[in-house]
Amino acid sequence: AAMYSTAVTVTPSDPQLYPRELLARATGAAFFSMFDVPFQYGAPWGGREDAAHASVVVISRALNDRLFAGTNSVGKALRINMEDYRIVGVIDTWQPLPRFYDVNARSFSSNDALFIPFTHAVDVQLTADGFIIVQSAASRSFTSPKNYLFPVPLRELSLNPKLEQNEGWQ
Repeated sequence: AAMYSTAVTVTPSDPQLYPRELLARATGAAFFSMFDVPFQYGAPWGGREDAAHASVVVISRALNDRLFAGTNSVGKALRINMEDYRIVGVIDTWQPLPRFYDVNARSFSSNDALFIPFTHAVDVQLTADGFIIVQSAASRSFTSPKNYLFPVPLRELSLNPKLEQNEGWQ
């Protein structure tokens, strides 16, 4: 199963709880059967959701306990990076150590709090370091020398007549 680790911000629907950055795994539906992942509630998403690049999520038991007091949260919405995802499953206690499915850097670190379809993660441009790319590389531009320096505030320019505006900001 193609996969990578990322970080996301989860905003609880309960206003008493604060948003948190959590470890997530972008993967395909086959991950759960491949690694015999047990479920407390619901089930993993399927091939249709992978193909549709669906906004669905499987969450850990610990996250379900924290956000939903351990009740069945399948079918509820979870706000991840300012987008609503539909919870399709809650993983039961599952803590393989080392995490044999993560051969990169986190084999002995904490478990992933949630799992999202790989196809959707690519669509929303979640990176392996947890950043969201809000603008494609093709539409970004760098103007030298303007983008090296910020503009000097107009107030500062008016106070010191010898001060000049940075190049490109005139």
